[in-house]
Amino acid sequence: MVLKQAEKIRKSGADIIKISTTVTAPKHVQALARLTMEIADQNAAVMGMGSEGVLTRLFFPALGSLFTYAFLDQPTAPGQLHFDDTFRQLRLLYPSFERENAAALAKG
Repeated sequence: MVLKQAEKIRKSGADIIKISTTVTAPKHVQALARLTMEIADQNAAVMGMGSEGVLTRLFFPALGSLFTYAFLDQPTAPGQLHFDDTFRQLRLLYPSFERENAAALAKG
């Protein structure tokens, strides 16, 4: 079902396919992980919402998801982490993340 939605979004001419849905069990995370890997080459961002979805916001970039969301003051969706926590975790999980961001910042 979600794969069909992703295909519909792609066919509509969208530049980025964004799939964000509430997950309440590990099987939902697994289904989103499979989807992320299937559509990673189509400019996709996939994330789970809710307490069970927190890990998707950190690990799905490794599967090909383009971005994640974080908050500065107040979360705007269930499962969002604070920007500082997200940035810290991404730096730990993806050593190249810091190098790439440092290079981008240096370019101005």
